Amino acid sequence: MMESGGGKKKSFILGAVCAVIVMILIRQAVVYLPVSPYVTDPDSLSASKKTRQIMRYVDRYYLGNVDRQQLADTMYLGLVAGLGDPYSTYFTKDEYETVTMTQHGEYRGIGITITTRAEDGLLQILAVTPDGPAEKAGVKDGDLVRKINGEDFSHATTSEAAEAIRGIEEDTLELTVYRESTEEELTFTVSMEKLESYSVRETMLEDGIGYIEITSFTTLTAKQFDEARKTLEEEGMKALIVDLRINRGGLVSGVYDTLNSFMPEGLLFYTENKNGSRKEFSSKGENVLEVPMAVLVSENTASAAEIFSGAVKDHNVAVLIGTVTFGKGIVQDSYVLADGSVLKLTVSHYYTPNGTDIHTFGITPDIEIENTEEEDLQFEKAVEILKEKSAQ
Repeated sequence: MMESGGGKKKSFILGAVCAVIVMILIRQAVVYLPVSPYVTDPDSLSASKKTRQIMRYVDRYYLGNVDRQQLADTMYLGLVAGLGDPYSTYFTKDEYETVTMTQHGEYRGIGITITTRAEDGLLQILAVTPDGPAEKAGVKDGDLVRKINGEDFSHATTSEAAEAIRGIEEDTLELTVYRESTEEELTFTVSMEKLESYSVRETMLEDGIGYIEITSFTTLTAKQFDEARKTLEEEGMKALIVDLRINRGGLVSGVYDTLNSFMPEGLLFYTENKNGSRKEFSSKGENVLEVPMAVLVSENTASAAEIFSGAVKDHNVAVLIGTVTFGKGIVQDSYVLADGSVLKLTVSHYYTPNGTDIHTFGITPDIEIENTEEEDLQFEKAVEILKEKSAQ
């Protein structure tokens, strides 16, 4: 007996309903059935099921507001943290843009350096960048910060004030300061501009000894180092102190370019990844520094600063003075994900020209000496040695 058209239609609808019910039951089972007690891969079905279970409980019982994007970003961060490597991490797109700007030696701001005044905790402008937006607007060294865009920042921390300035999306901001010399409260409209941060500072000391402090290695460090070197040479430099004692590292490309600007021809350092693939970084020896050099190091000298220290030590270009360095002999690389967020992973070891792996061990200086609270004995030792060398 043949089924009528209406019967076929009813059977089709009934079958579709049953399929939907089965799919719902399966989905519920995936969420609520017990999670495997065994170790699972983060990319497994069991891990996905556990995440859904957690979110069900959060949605049903959690008292506060839920920022689902923050939950997701924290989960990604936690996944990378599970590697147990303090140098591997996850950045959101916005976070990485800030990191990249710092590494490139550029930042968006108004050109001021701020500090918290010790005697009263007031926020004070320590220095105004020459020809920067703040100086052009009339802001001066020593001004006390009162308000940023009308909000009171007089007792804020330096990080709070810096974060507030970086977060301004407009082209200008209003900065209200108190100038003690004239007892005036002044408000300036200051342009927000892309500025160059300086990681190199030079000074000419007595007896023709030049001094260059490098605080980090950015894409601009080599250029700034070369400019500082030329300035000192024009002033009659006979010897050079390079201070890396507060340099925590930076870009491998930044330290390579800096070394390549003054080192003799030869291998500067090399890296090896997990597969044993080796990459060498060598100097062309085109603009060799001909004066005696001393490099100051400490336990805070790390990463790219240790690449610098290891290269000059192995080539006998400089005498290392200070204490054993930090001991970070590994290199990180960054990978941009589909949504613009970034995964930063440790990918290789680096070695000094002589093949020394300094990771966890650090670099032992040629002359080990510790400072006292009263005296910078490391600096004094460098001056003493360079005076003797330049007199020869």
